[in-house]
Amino acid sequence: MKILKNTYRSFYINIFICSIIHQYSFGQINEQFIFHPYPNEISSWKFTPTSISIGFNGSLYFLDAINQSAAVITDDSKIKITELTTSDPVDIVQSGLSVWVLDQMNNKIDEYDLSFNLVHTHTVPQDYPEMIIGDKNGNIYMVSTPNYAVWKNPWQHGQEFPFIDLENYQDIISNIIDIDINKVHNLVLLDENSVIHSFNMVGNYLSSNQTKISDASFVIWQDNTWIALGDDLNTIHTSNVNDKTKIIDIDKRDNILVILTAKGWYQSVQ
Repeated sequence: MKILKNTYRSFYINIFICSIIHQYSFGQINEQFIFHPYPNEISSWKFTPTSISIGFNGSLYFLDAINQSAAVITDDSKIKITELTTSDPVDIVQSGLSVWVLDQMNNKIDEYDLSFNLVHTHTVPQDYPEMIIGDKNGNIYMVSTPNYAVWKNPWQHGQEFPFIDLENYQDIISNIIDIDINKVHNLVLLDENSVIHSFNMVGNYLSSNQTKISDASFVIWQDNTWIALGDDLNTIHTSNVNDKTKIIDIDKRDNILVILTAKGWYQSVQ
């Protein structure tokens, strides 16, 4: 695994994460993290990260939904910031050999190469989509609350029907606030009542589990279990960080876990 190299200030913290039940098991993780302040190139741009995605090569992709821009920091610390053609970006994910940005208001997904050159704009028929995630095969999964469904590659021909139609499940009655997918392509949805709903790789329902966090905001796959996290660092039990710093976004890829905050990001080391 490549760890993001950093020529600017960083320091180590140990983070101990305790969270949820998944199929009757209690998830506990002991991680060591490095805190990375945003480099000057990002700070001077007045770039305000709102989402993060870890690339397959260890690069980090940041979205600034406020200023319609994006940035990438490569594993050798090279930085590129670009203005997006997307007018209402709400989510970003690196999947396959592309970077995908969801445009909520215009119902489209813009596909960029790894250097943020626009490759294609994909119009989707679903209304007001909220979030996207990708798997290792380059498939994109999109959540649309107005349609109350999850769509797989929704711009492709033959995708008139949702990958997961949430209206078919009586246990899923709340809005979806996060989505994740693990290495065997099982997909989970976290709802606003802190319940995790699991589906297999073909979209069949597996289970629903109440988390131990009453106000969970994020869900990740770690150590063969699903872990729910709150929206501030107090919900991530730490050895030397104990504050209410807001967590903006979280991403997990292979053995790398990144926690995005307003002042920088925490990145796990192995």
